[in-house]
Amino acid sequence: MPVPPERRERPFQRRYVSTVELSKPPADLVGLTGYDAVYALVRIRGTPIGVVEQPVIDGRCAGTSLRRAALDELRWPITRNLLISGLAVGFPTDGLNLTQFRSILSAPSLPVRTTPSVTVVICTRDRPHYLARCLDAVAALDPVPDEIIVVDNAPRTDATAAVVVRHPSIRRVVEPAAGLDRARSRGAAESRGDIVAYTDDDVVVDAGWIGALRRAFEDPKVDAVTGLVLPLELDTPAQWLFERYGGFGRGFLRCWTSVDVSGQRAVGYVGAGQFGTGANMAFRRSTLAELGPFDPALDVGTPTNGGGDLEMFYRIVKSGRMLLYDPDVIVWHQHRREYRELREQLMNHGIGFYAYLTRTAMLDRQDRLSVAWFGLRWLVRWNLRRLLQTWFKPGMFPRDLVLAEIAGSFRGPARLRSALRQASDARLEPSPAGQQRRALQSNSRRGRLATVRRVVDVRSPIEGIADVDDYRFVAIQVRRGDERIGQVVVQSASGSLSANQVRQAIVQEFGIGVLGETNRPEPERYRAFEAALRDLFPSSSRPSNRPFDPDAVVSIVVATRDRPAHLERLLDSLASQKSSRHVEIVVVDNNPTSGLTPPVAAGRANVRVVPEARAGLSYARNRGILASIGDIVVATDDDVLVPPDWIETLVAPFGDPNVMAVTGNVVAESMATRSERLFEAYGGLGRGDDRMRVDGVWFRDFRRAVPTWRLGGTANAAFRSTIFRDPAIGLLDESLGAGTPTGCSEDTDLFYRILRAGYRIVYEPKAVVRHRHRGTMSALRRQLYAYSKGHVAYQLTTLTREGDMRALVRLAFEIPELYWWRIRTRLTGASDYPLSLVLVEMAGLLAGPVAWWRSRRRVRRLGRSSAPGADSLKCSTS
Repeated sequence: MPVPPERRERPFQRRYVSTVELSKPPADLVGLTGYDAVYALVRIRGTPIGVVEQPVIDGRCAGTSLRRAALDELRWPITRNLLISGLAVGFPTDGLNLTQFRSILSAPSLPVRTTPSVTVVICTRDRPHYLARCLDAVAALDPVPDEIIVVDNAPRTDATAAVVVRHPSIRRVVEPAAGLDRARSRGAAESRGDIVAYTDDDVVVDAGWIGALRRAFEDPKVDAVTGLVLPLELDTPAQWLFERYGGFGRGFLRCWTSVDVSGQRAVGYVGAGQFGTGANMAFRRSTLAELGPFDPALDVGTPTNGGGDLEMFYRIVKSGRMLLYDPDVIVWHQHRREYRELREQLMNHGIGFYAYLTRTAMLDRQDRLSVAWFGLRWLVRWNLRRLLQTWFKPGMFPRDLVLAEIAGSFRGPARLRSALRQASDARLEPSPAGQQRRALQSNSRRGRLATVRRVVDVRSPIEGIADVDDYRFVAIQVRRGDERIGQVVVQSASGSLSANQVRQAIVQEFGIGVLGETNRPEPERYRAFEAALRDLFPSSSRPSNRPFDPDAVVSIVVATRDRPAHLERLLDSLASQKSSRHVEIVVVDNNPTSGLTPPVAAGRANVRVVPEARAGLSYARNRGILASIGDIVVATDDDVLVPPDWIETLVAPFGDPNVMAVTGNVVAESMATRSERLFEAYGGLGRGDDRMRVDGVWFRDFRRAVPTWRLGGTANAAFRSTIFRDPAIGLLDESLGAGTPTGCSEDTDLFYRILRAGYRIVYEPKAVVRHRHRGTMSALRRQLYAYSKGHVAYQLTTLTREGDMRALVRLAFEIPELYWWRIRTRLTGASDYPLSLVLVEMAGLLAGPVAWWRSRRRVRRLGRSSAPGADSLKCSTS
């Protein structure tokens, strides 16, 4: 079945994967022909901070653009990194001192205090094209690993041997029994290093992978390490969908996991996927020897197709050992390129995860019910919730991917039985690995006290805390000399806290409070620090929005219907605009038979009148949009006045190529009458003095209806003209808006479609227009009645056109709750807003469904406008 035009996604953007190192001068990325955007990992001295995206323009992405995006979008992660690094040397001076931070950025990296030998194990099966690339990256590591082993698992050809022979320093070992876990166990048995580091053949390891692993294992309490897994490429829709679905990444913050088995049950960590993935994991060889081999009934090469890495992670945690997720340990993974491969992968994820849960329940009988309960909750909270999100958050990810994972979840237990038969374990008895887990638990520490207190001073280097073996929690009192900053409590299941653990906990709790200056308000201190970031990275000190192209043409579309006095006032104010760019004004006469509009525009420079006989604001605006020649189309009403700098202020945010729409503030021209004052009490048209920037992430994050009405309106808005030709967006919905039975909401619907397509909208409060509110109470009542009808019609439109079930939440719960609150506050005297107007609004809400139905029939009768390539409103108007 073809995809209906109204359900089409924004055309896929091919992303070039790269890195940005903030401690070095920015470098432009060139030669990116064929790519639409850059997906960049942001780092500070090698430490990953987060990812940003910036568009590719003419095959190039400016390094300064990526750096500005990092400082705009990753302010807190960058601040957190600098503060954690600063605590390693201390902050001897009080307050924000840029010299301290410059010394941090320029200081040489600290050498690894211990240098455990590392064996890299790469398990592969007949994938020479992947393996060759993986081995090239491993051979280029700095520092180099002490040993590299390729485990050739049940080979059917000599292709793997032919690849390995090109690297004389790499040893090839054959494991004849098929199964990734068998290959992993064979690699551990063959290794001679203190650390056994695993990666997959479809991975490219980061150049600093070995160094980061050695630093992670400096803490003797750490027995296992997982790391950050990022996409190697994002060239196909399937690869981008996998990242949106969750990918392999587990964030940019270190996480220490260790269970005090004397007083804490490990079953809460049975969802071991939170710790990382087998594509990037490492263990002390002595730990693997004690815990036993990887479970041969799990993972790729068996009917379960996964779960072997999760089973080992859980075994580590359950035994009381520490597992560290360290994002400094980075690999780049080759995601599946084809959609069918992605669907199969997600189905296998479901199979492997529930096979692992079933296996865990078999081996740990004392926790069997808890594991079963966890599996049920996971099915509801992860799988079924995601399935619901495909209705409540359209555009997030395809429903068939979720259904594939759910189908795999139900197949997992049966697949495990087949795998156990192949592994000659038909009686389902506990494996030696499971017996070892129980033995370790019985020998664990018991009777630990609750809390111990320790004091640290941020003026000196913060080190680890080692003498807390008898305590479950450490209350760290943080001081700056005689000044008490506060206290943070950290769990110490392993009997000690590493230096990184202490520093991260302090920064997460107190932020820039560690710098002192507690007499200054916290918002003021954060603003000062954000400004300091641009001084630390001086090439990015320019404003985040570079000046918009001065040669871009702007078309101002003014829809009017027999209000010549209003129109004349507006055109006079537009004539005073201070702008050197070419600006045309398109006046759309929405009642051309009256002859009232053309005389007002006659003789004015750059003003032309176009007729639109079909009544309705959306019809008129669409006619003006189609008639305009501008790169930017500005919409406004005939009952506003604009200041001289309006155009330049409104279009300035388009310097960011990701911005597709900009809205501005709308203030009252007069507050002389009661109706004008009550309209402002209702909420008015303005949206405040705080700048907003929202995008597809903001759109998807809402569990309830997306509040696009908070973004402003088309009384003061500008759009890139290209969006009206975008198949995922299109023109204004002509069944919504003034002059139709629905009355309004054509603008909020357009904002909805822009955000759903993944684009960005900016609310710029400095772009102000003054609006003439309704001067009589009867006119105000008609306006509020129309607003309520239009709001309901908008929700019904997103529900029927997009399948967005969040609209039902709005209609069935949010709106009744809102009006119950408004009536109650009025009756209790907490509000003086007239109850009569509340009742008018409620009447409009009740009339909304009928108005929406009538408007749709009206558009079918009158026809719809269309832009070349944009047919996204067929369903909504038919």
